[in-house]
Amino acid sequence: MSPITEPADGAVKATAPPMLNGIKQAVGRPDNNTAPSLSAEQVQELRELARASASPEPAVADELSTALGLAQAIRSGGYDVDLAYARLRFVVDCLRDATPKLTLARDERLRLQFDVYKRSGVVSRLLAHVSAGSAVAMVLAALAMSVVIWAAVVLLVHHLVVYSASSLFQDMFFMNGQALTVVAFGAFLGGVVSIAMRLGEFSHVGGLDPFAMFLTAMFKPLIGVVLSVFVLATLAGGVISLGFLGNFMGWDARGFASAGFHVSDRALYILWTLSFLAGFSERFALDFVDRAQGIAQGKPDGAATAKG
Repeated sequence: MSPITEPADGAVKATAPPMLNGIKQAVGRPDNNTAPSLSAEQVQELRELARASASPEPAVADELSTALGLAQAIRSGGYDVDLAYARLRFVVDCLRDATPKLTLARDERLRLQFDVYKRSGVVSRLLAHVSAGSAVAMVLAALAMSVVIWAAVVLLVHHLVVYSASSLFQDMFFMNGQALTVVAFGAFLGGVVSIAMRLGEFSHVGGLDPFAMFLTAMFKPLIGVVLSVFVLATLAGGVISLGFLGNFMGWDARGFASAGFHVSDRALYILWTLSFLAGFSERFALDFVDRAQGIAQGKPDGAATAKG
């Protein structure tokens, strides 16, 4: 049962037990007794100001919508953020100017969002402190996390294939080990380079949540690896043929590679190049997917009739 306290006015009031308060602090939810930084009237005022905006620019509308969502999150969560209303009003006023000041609005909104993260769950607090409120630092932290995940996956797969007593994992990872390693490594590097070259763009993307930014930067190299494995499968299986690659897997008439076969150095260089492009450019990888889909549908030119 909750302990009972007796306020000065004689009313009986229940307070949360210490254990419950500790759980709230761990997951980042503030105590309900904490006064929120924004009142309902202030949130409604911000909505009315946003609704009155006459700017036709989609970027302005996106930023206004994100600012209102942030205001509601602060209000609903009861987060005690310093000068929350004044800062949100500054964001809205910048966007409502005759010449909207998008950069000022986005930078202030991101800083406010990081302040909310510092008062949220454990993961959000950690990201906010590591990045120090910088979108670029957030992306760099995501890339570092991606490298850690990638290294862990590689070591796990190697251990399962080499040291496992069961043949299940060898059957699961049936592809030529040399070719698979080359394309996976090339695609991962392509994804990292793609994110690194776009560091400055992340802070200028309207409506992008910092946590979504982190996940995007972390998973892009890993998604590129998966797509590069698909590219390798389509090329090795002959679904898509590239004349300059030839029979790089050394298939015989029955579709088997000869014992002790090794992929040529030239083919490995080509595979690395293609996999790097698959990790670097989503469009390049999706073109392979579309072409393979079209061929599977019986289109001789490989043009898919349906997307996705």
